Amino acid sequence: MNCSTCGTPSASTGPFCSRCGASMVAFAPQPTSRGPRTSGMAITGFVLSFFCGVLGLIFSLLGYFDCRKSQGNVTGKGLALAGIVISIVSTIGVIVIWVGFMRIVDDVSKIGSRIDAHMELERLGRKAKAYYITNGEFPRGSAPTNPSHSCCGERNNKCIGADWSSSAWSTLDFEVYGPTSYRFNYTSDGTMLIAEAIGDLDCDGDEITYRLMVDAVNGSPTSRIDTLGAD
Repeated sequence: MNCSTCGTPSASTGPFCSRCGASMVAFAPQPTSRGPRTSGMAITGFVLSFFCGVLGLIFSLLGYFDCRKSQGNVTGKGLALAGIVISIVSTIGVIVIWVGFMRIVDDVSKIGSRIDAHMELERLGRKAKAYYITNGEFPRGSAPTNPSHSCCGERNNKCIGADWSSSAWSTLDFEVYGPTSYRFNYTSDGTMLIAEAIGDLDCDGDEITYRLMVDAVNGSPTSRIDTLGAD
């Protein structure tokens, strides 16, 4: 280095210039020290773990491996581990909530379908009672299960466009309008009427049947709906 006062080169790093005696300390190279830093990945992963478990897990894992490879130059391993744990727990929680929500939606849908079946059979029962009061008997005859095939596999697993032209249905002016999860049948000998709504609501091969029975005791028609099987 050169002396700042006289410009004389100095081959040593002593505290004074060998020619003019000026101090050389200010020009001596000063050692620099740098402490360990905290992993940005670990910090990001920890924060994200509270909002998005998947991203939080990814960043926390990157931060954890960053700390391990740094040989002590990067800190934040504990933060990364906390982010990993929170991310896993939050992700599992989201999955559990989603599964529970979908189960509730499915149950609500089934309840709605069961209400529809009851409403249709009750409507048929009212028409049968009115017919009996007018004619002294129920419409004789039978109608096979309509449609003959399961609604599963149809659009939205619902039957549409069934044939209601059978005399048993037309006599009672009964028809199911719009898509339905059920197939209907009918039989009557004039003194008793039996109609069924059959459906496989979750399309697992197990059908549930709602059976309407209408009869007349002492000339007063009464009805009831029984449930057969479980879906």
